[in-house]
Amino acid sequence: MIKGIGIDIVDKERMQHVLQRQGQKFINRILTETEQKGMPSTGDRQLEYVAGRFAAKEAFAKATGFGFGKELSWQDVAVLRDDRGKPTLELCRKWLEIHNPKLKQSYHVSISHEKKYAVAQVIIEE
Repeated sequence: MIKGIGIDIVDKERMQHVLQRQGQKFINRILTETEQKGMPSTGDRQLEYVAGRFAAKEAFAKATGFGFGKELSWQDVAVLRDDRGKPTLELCRKWLEIHNPKLKQSYHVSISHEKKYAVAQVIIEE
């Protein structure tokens, strides 16, 4: 049964301006250490990477109904890849213990890029 659906779209130009203004400070706030290790070092691929993960995390926040703030932090969710390159969500243990104690939910994420946009959708199933 579907328990939540979230979608988000990011304008990559807008994200580029944020990265130019805030740089590593923004990256440290939005991306986990594991995500940062997988991030391309420069250029369009880095922008695509950050914008896609930002959109995926926003979509997850919408799917849970919590939004970012008291209940959910940017560091509580990591957008990683499986062995085939498919995006996956990894949630921090503390968040799972509080919000998903029986671990019966599964999370699906899809990220797409088109010219100036990155879009992501998250579905939560039980």
